[in-house]
Amino acid sequence: MLEIYNATGGLLPVERGGQGDCFFHALAAQLNLPDSPFRDQGWDAVRLREAADDALDKFYLKYLTTDEQTFLEAQAYLSKPNRKGWWADNFLIVPLVTSLQMNLRIWYSTTLTSHDFGIGGPFTANLWYDPDIHYRSLEPGNKPVLEAERESSRKATGDEASKSTQVKKKSKK
Repeated sequence: MLEIYNATGGLLPVERGGQGDCFFHALAAQLNLPDSPFRDQGWDAVRLREAADDALDKFYLKYLTTDEQTFLEAQAYLSKPNRKGWWADNFLIVPLVTSLQMNLRIWYSTTLTSHDFGIGGPFTANLWYDPDIHYRSLEPGNKPVLEAERESSRKATGDEASKSTQVKKKSKK
């Protein structure tokens, strides 16, 4: 966890739900963080799915109308995001983030690197992605302590307590 904390500038992955809806739950958590300009707008996973559906229609269908068959196939594909459990991919993320006029940084667990989506602006949502598995919200957290640091701290605290007890015994004599 310390590697994640250091790589992301003090953020830690927080579980926000799953079953194919983890992207929407994680993004909703980000939109409701105290420093988010979206926090008072009532964003939840259901509303984000609806926004994704609208964004996909507006963003892609205007480019896929070369013939009726292509249009019908595209329309069938684009109706899927509003179904519970449909996983988010770049095809969905780009128009959703663009329609919300925000930035999204997705951190990858395998490389501790990130990819940015969006149009610029004052707010960036941060998500943690374990490839082919799960999205989580990246939220400010306390710096994780390594076991070696924890043990060293215990010893130092124990030594301090021991010295204090010895001083008290000497002063009583």
